Amino acid sequence: MKKKILLGVVLMVSCLSVLVGCGKGNTTKNKNNETKNESKEKITIDKLIYDVKSEVSDGERYVMMSLTNNSKYTLTDFKVDYKVKSDVTDKQKNEIYNKAIKEFEVSADDAKELKKMDISMFAETEKIVEPGETINKINCYSFEGYYCMKDMEHFKLLEPDIVTIKYIDDGKINTMYYDCSNKSYSYESETEPVDEWPKGELGKKIPKPDAKHITSNEDDDMGFTFDAYGLTIDDFNQYVEQCKESGYTENEDSHDGFYTADSKDGYNVRLTYYDDNDVIGGTVEKSEEK
Repeated sequence: MKKKILLGVVLMVSCLSVLVGCGKGNTTKNKNNETKNESKEKITIDKLIYDVKSEVSDGERYVMMSLTNNSKYTLTDFKVDYKVKSDVTDKQKNEIYNKAIKEFEVSADDAKELKKMDISMFAETEKIVEPGETINKINCYSFEGYYCMKDMEHFKLLEPDIVTIKYIDDGKINTMYYDCSNKSYSYESETEPVDEWPKGELGKKIPKPDAKHITSNEDDDMGFTFDAYGLTIDDFNQYVEQCKESGYTENEDSHDGFYTADSKDGYNVRLTYYDDNDVIGGTVEKSEEK
């Protein structure tokens, strides 16, 4: 899971509190043309319709992106990096800095650091997006990812730069880039496995989630971490029950979207549901006392 280090608790709360859907408002849509050799591309940019709008949530405005996948491929990651338009003046930039400092109540020391940053932005989702599906609630992050963007006037000073697309094809995850300036495509030479669930004894310690995409990181024979994508909170609750049936019932603790317990053979499972990307994140490791 990708995490951003925020400048302070205020900024973290501001980002996490955003719960929005797409509706009517000021809108800027991508209008990139396809390249001349578009027939060679499995996905062309016109098949991925992303739309940035100003939305009201909890009484505050945020800049959010929606995405419609009109391709025939399942997406596992979609990111748009924005750059500052060439005609933006220093005066306009200073206005953005000052508004952000006031909006997020940035300290004097952090304000100095903020003004060293570029005013660019990116929006990214790791949600599974099936063909024909539209998703909303994609946060837009400014100042190198430290802030959830709230100012539509700030957004109007930016333009798309590079689009990163990860999609499933023939059981593998491919990474494609679209250069908005040159209207060209490029690809990573290496692909990623769709399913990274441990295949040895370690992977048998808990049930394997029924997910479209799973990443994992093994730590020798002591344990491993995993992220299972494209799942709902109901899927999470059902998976917790599967873990209980597998013996993880000792020293248990749980609340909404969280569960942890030990098994009799000396392992601990810790599960968390992340609704921003529809992910079950888990850790399986040897219990400390055993």
